[in-house]
Amino acid sequence: MQLEKDLYVTDLKISNVANQPYVIEAIGRYPSRITLNEASLTKFAIEPTRDLVGSSIVVALQSKDGEQIGPHDVLISRIERVDRRKVHRIPNTSSMDETEYRVMFYTPKKDPSSFAVPCPNYELRFDLTENEYREIMRSDATAIFSVSCRKR
Repeated sequence: MQLEKDLYVTDLKISNVANQPYVIEAIGRYPSRITLNEASLTKFAIEPTRDLVGSSIVVALQSKDGEQIGPHDVLISRIERVDRRKVHRIPNTSSMDETEYRVMFYTPKKDPSSFAVPCPNYELRFDLTENEYREIMRSDATAIFSVSCRKR
């Protein structure tokens, strides 16, 4: 399975913290956070400059075979289907049904008891189409997805 989403970069934080040197905050419909180091920025050809804020990056996730989790791999933390009914009473009573699909991905820690955030680290939250939702639901619950990013 492959999933590709555009994210609008809202913030870039650069620090001297070893496990969080470059934090990119971006939004599609929902906020996401991508923490990268210099090697990851080079791999994805992303320049950590002021021009990055206000631009778009494309995040692509590709399911992969095997059980080895690499540095740019994520797991599914949550899949949601939200059904809503909006009722309007003026001038006549009517209703409108709406369904939203969402998925959240995260980078697993090598040592679950550690408080340190791994780098690279991905906290991704995407809206899905109904077809993307069905495809993810057909995949294994422990599926590993490889992440790649590029500036649009």
